[in-house]
Amino acid sequence: MGNKRIGIFFMLLGFLIIVFLAGNFGRQREDTEEPKANKTVRPSKNTKAVGNLREAAGKNIIICVLDAARPDHMGCYGYPRPTTPNIDRLAKDSLVFEQHYCPYPITEQSTRALFESRYVVPRRTQSDSLVESLQRLGFNTIFLAANPRITGIIGALGKGFDNIGADSQPSAADRHRQMANIVRADNTDKSKEDFFYRPQYLLAQVNDWLATKPKRPFFTYIHFIPPHVPYDAPKDLKALFLGKQPPAYWKSASAMPTEKSDKPLDKQPSAMAGSVNETLNLYDANMRWADGAVGALEQALRKAGLFDNTLLIIMADHGEALGEHGYNWHPDCPYDEALHIPMIMRFPGKGAPKGRVKALTHTIDLLPTLFDLHNKPWPAAAQGRSLLPLLAGATARTHDYCFSAAGSVSLCRTFIVRDLQTTLLLNEDGKTRALYDMVKDPHQSKNVIKSEPARAARLVEAFRRFAEAQPYPPLNFIDPKARRKAVKSSAEPQTKNMPEKLRKQLGTLGYLK
Repeated sequence: MGNKRIGIFFMLLGFLIIVFLAGNFGRQREDTEEPKANKTVRPSKNTKAVGNLREAAGKNIIICVLDAARPDHMGCYGYPRPTTPNIDRLAKDSLVFEQHYCPYPITEQSTRALFESRYVVPRRTQSDSLVESLQRLGFNTIFLAANPRITGIIGALGKGFDNIGADSQPSAADRHRQMANIVRADNTDKSKEDFFYRPQYLLAQVNDWLATKPKRPFFTYIHFIPPHVPYDAPKDLKALFLGKQPPAYWKSASAMPTEKSDKPLDKQPSAMAGSVNETLNLYDANMRWADGAVGALEQALRKAGLFDNTLLIIMADHGEALGEHGYNWHPDCPYDEALHIPMIMRFPGKGAPKGRVKALTHTIDLLPTLFDLHNKPWPAAAQGRSLLPLLAGATARTHDYCFSAAGSVSLCRTFIVRDLQTTLLLNEDGKTRALYDMVKDPHQSKNVIKSEPARAARLVEAFRRFAEAQPYPPLNFIDPKARRKAVKSSAEPQTKNMPEKLRKQLGTLGYLK
């Protein structure tokens, strides 16, 4: 009898332990957002609010990327200068995401992460990507990109699309002849080698595509170069800000001990030479140039009768550092000037959702959201979350934490962990760290890691769980002795056997000397 009671006791004890561990594991996943891929990912429940969003989504999708665009230099995000009048007007009838972040301040890696909804995306052929999945749903896919970092022999991201706008198109020769008139109209002295980065060059490809009168639902990715360097907007746009004092420029007095500027301000690529004020004025002129491209895209869609049934998403691949933390340009910068990006989502039709979205969101959330809007399951390998429950008011948040990486061009890489209130920077040595209170210190100027050890420990633990869930665990950022699988960086272009034309284009954008 005694042995029987002992056996029952241990059975009950084992059961309680299992229940406790299961509950604890469930809470841990909820609190830390461990981003493992799910076996099946189903659309959100079709509540009335979700259903209304799906009805308003339109049958076409356009993602319009403005390379290196900072939200804090846009009027709809509070910038007092008239840099983005077209975008500001569209934003009034759109959802404006205030806390949206990219995974890398580098075009190729950030775009791959968008297409695959994955945090860590080494350079490789796309697999089960956004494009291929949308094609299976019946979308015609069009890729129009001016940045050679994601086209051709470097990025090759357009290979899976049905239609690709590039120099190989039949109309390319005629377009080059047209560019001479465009250059003269721009009041610039640039040669034909610089046509590729001008918005008009890409807009000509947009018009070629629209002339085909697309009938099937389409997904189109459009990637403009401005406001990315070179800061060479037309003279009339430069004149808007020339010689004027930029609004409230700030410069951090402190930063991570090991960080170094990628290049001093007076040795930046292309037009970034000169004083800080001069550089900011040129950047704002380039932002106005990009805004003009968005306005031209809108008018082209309206003329083709497509604007009112198209979901238009305006965003950036990354931001741009303008000297605030000693960084200029973007690839090495681990701060918000390079990682905080705009996202403006304009739904078509009357009664479409609009307003400000204050929750933490990420580039990798876009793929699941687009599939959820069309009431379809999304690729199982996706690590992002659908934003539809957030937009429908079914939840107040999508992520507890977001993760980014910077510094692929330098020897010292940094991982960034953030929640809505705090940002943690982890250096690759496993020791050098910085913590910023984003409520009290939005410019990330005061490192409070010594006075806030509990907050830092919570974010380190979130990063550890994140790292363990990745195919290439970056655990050495919290433990320098931890081993990790080697990943060949795709940030630095490989120049061997590179065509001379491509070499010149990359040099124009500042990637090659």
